[in-house]
Amino acid sequence: MSRPEARRDAAELQHASPRRVAFSSGDPEATSPHHDCLQTPPAATRRERNAIHLRVLRELFPESFGQPRPLRVGIHHDIVALGLLTPAEVRGVLVVHCNGPAYLQSLTEGANRIDLNGEVTGQVSREEAEHATAKLAVKLAAREARRSKATPKPAPAPVPAPAKPTRPVITLGGKWKAKPA
Repeated sequence: MSRPEARRDAAELQHASPRRVAFSSGDPEATSPHHDCLQTPPAATRRERNAIHLRVLRELFPESFGQPRPLRVGIHHDIVALGLLTPAEVRGVLVVHCNGPAYLQSLTEGANRIDLNGEVTGQVSREEAEHATAKLAVKLAAREARRSKATPKPAPAPVPAPAKPTRPVITLGGKWKAKPA
């Protein structure tokens, strides 16, 4: 996302939310320099709000949110401390970002974890990598199941009609004769 697009998104949303976020200085009157970019209309759905916040975080922190790379454990505290988002908003954004298939694929054993500035702060453990692999397998299986349900099944081959049953009929000649039902 380019800076004009982030500004356009912010301009579209700015009028809808009068909420002010206190900046890390602790002064309730001070706001983050990026605060205007993060205001969302109250009527927006959770998915729309998370998408807007994620786009802005990608713009502000391209090293961390640009290409999917393992993030530092506890990075949500850093984002909240900057005053960019509320804890609930950070949780929603990180759920979207960290549950994506590309992010889960980036969690390989020994991969470097990074902070908001792109600096290495740790590595992915074997347990974390195994958990991510299992979670990715479940997500891909669910996606495949949705796709198989969405594709129309071919029409079944026509089944031939069963032969009409016959019943005995007595004629005046006294002989039995089969007559179709």
